[in-house]
Amino acid sequence: MPSARINGIRLHYEDTGEGEPVILVMGQGAGGRAWHLHQVPALVHAGHRVVTVGSRGIPPSDECPEGFTVDDLDDALYERRTLVKHLAMRRTLWVVTVEDLSAIQPAA
Repeated sequence: MPSARINGIRLHYEDTGEGEPVILVMGQGAGGRAWHLHQVPALVHAGHRVVTVGSRGIPPSDECPEGFTVDDLDDALYERRTLVKHLAMRRTLWVVTVEDLSAIQPAA
């Protein structure tokens, strides 16, 4: 599995297929391999280049030395956008799952 060192973190990804690119990003708590059972084969069959991206702290990507909090979401977005530049991708469709953050945010 290839990786890129971005923002001091080694971020793993997989690049499959050819065509219009689609980026599949799991929220924190899951690695990029979670997409490979159904979504990646279907998108590649439909003629897309599919890049799955691992999450900080989920092996084989590097752990965050200070841990990961909601305040780090901007860094995670920066890392993924930088990865797109690293892979020389121009127009991309992003599919992102987001965990329920209500457990760590105060109720209104």
